[in-house]
Amino acid sequence: MFKYSFYFLSLICVLPSFSYADEVICEQKIKRIEQQIEMAKAKGNAFKEQGLLKALENVKKYCTDHQLIKEQQEKVNQQQEKVKQRKAELIDAEANGKRDKIAKRERKLKEAQAELEKELKLLKDFESLKD
Repeated sequence: MFKYSFYFLSLICVLPSFSYADEVICEQKIKRIEQQIEMAKAKGNAFKEQGLLKALENVKKYCTDHQLIKEQQEKVNQQQEKVKQRKAELIDAEANGKRDKIAKRERKLKEAQAELEKELKLLKDFESLKD
């Protein structure tokens, strides 16, 4: 139960909202959670349903589009830093000339770049919904 509660509670915002009625991104989040609740009911998964109901309550209470976009921008910034770090590690490995280290650092850089692309896409999706 904790596993489900933690997962779904991590989806929500922690800052209060004056009104979520005009919050497009939050509305979509509410719809997704409501769909998941229906799926959990259909499968008879009471623990998941209970966690989702709590998540839904919290999203309705605390979610704001502005805060979601801000949090996503922070994730993008963190991932950009990680890419810079991975590039520096690759340069160091290339300077040392060890092929196994170079290959490992290239792989980690590609993973970090892929994650950055994913976070950027999500940010763009959020921003396009807000407009």
